[in-house]
Amino acid sequence: MTQTTADVVRALLAEDPSFHGGGQRSWAVDTRLVHWLAEHVPAGGRTLETGSGHSTVAFLTRSGAHVVVTPFGDEVGRIRAWCAAHDVDTGALVLEEGPSQRVLPRLVDDGPLDVVLIDGDHAFPAPAIDWYYTAERVRVGGHVLVDDTQLRPCRLLRDFLAEEPGWEQLPPVGRTAVFRRTSPAPVTAAAWFDQPWSALGPYAVGGEPLAERVQLLRVQLRLRTRLRRALARRHDASPSARNERR
Repeated sequence: MTQTTADVVRALLAEDPSFHGGGQRSWAVDTRLVHWLAEHVPAGGRTLETGSGHSTVAFLTRSGAHVVVTPFGDEVGRIRAWCAAHDVDTGALVLEEGPSQRVLPRLVDDGPLDVVLIDGDHAFPAPAIDWYYTAERVRVGGHVLVDDTQLRPCRLLRDFLAEEPGWEQLPPVGRTAVFRRTSPAPVTAAAWFDQPWSALGPYAVGGEPLAERVQLLRVQLRLRTRLRRALARRHDASPSARNERR
């Protein structure tokens, strides 16, 4: 008989199975994140994570389709075995084996997602790459979770999203940052000077002299002025504009 979500979570946290390091290590997510996933992932939802482990089991208690992106397929094999021993259905689990920076670009058209957990390669710029290739798939109202924000590459992504329009920062779950998507605006549409973190982020904490901040603002103003002038010239050269002058 398939176990309830509460039963699975209880057994998982009590046993703390070693899925990593050839079955000798447990680099598990915070127990609070396991509970968050078991409570907040929509029943039957579509989910994806980079990396694998205890979080994968938690996803499987709720998800209708769960994609795991990891170069370590043996870890997923051990997860499947643990689930089989505890009557956890793994029919929703899809393994996409390989580095996420190579796998995720070919999955960009695979449909919407309700929850994405970024917890794979933590070396810079991997967390940002994971977000970039999954963000536009997240439904409005869906969530992106960035684990291990005590590490600088993950913290940089957290800080960027905290200022980025279209993403609402929710209370963290231990060391995991939680964001809700609030706008369907394409991730790839923004220019760097329209991204608050890119344009002004370093100055918000007093990291640069005021003179350098002013210089940056001047550059932005010149760029916007040039753009407006170019658009005006294009309008003036259009047939409709010539007709108006007649």
